[in-house]
Amino acid sequence: MKEYVLILHMRTTLQTDEELNNLRKKWGAVIPTWRQQGIYVSSNILFRKGAVLSGIERTIETGAIERDGLMVGGTVNIMAASLEAAVELAKACPPLDLGGRVEVREMQPRPGTNNN
Repeated sequence: MKEYVLILHMRTTLQTDEELNNLRKKWGAVIPTWRQQGIYVSSNILFRKGAVLSGIERTIETGAIERDGLMVGGTVNIMAASLEAAVELAKACPPLDLGGRVEVREMQPRPGTNNN
C-alpha cells in the first residue's frame, strides 16, 4: 500500500448553510468507512486566510490561490494499492457534489527528514 493525498479544490463562492451541513454529513459517512477499511490516515481543513510566496524575490500576497472559481480547501491522506485505486476512493469525496475537484497524488517522505 502507498500513501496518497487527496487535495480538495472547493468552490470559492460561499456555500449555503444547507450545503455546508450536507457536506459535513457526507464526510461523516465517508471518513468512518475509510477508517473501518484501514485506509484513512489523516485530514486537514485549510482556512481561507493565508499567504502565497512567489519567486526568487519571495513576493508575498495575502489569501489563497484561486483558479477557475476553486481554491484548495483541505487535504485527506489515504492508503491505496495504486493510483487507480486511490482515484476510485476519491470519487466518494463530498466536494465533488458541490462542483469541486479532487487532485490525487502519491506521497513519499522527503529523504533525510525522518518522516517515517
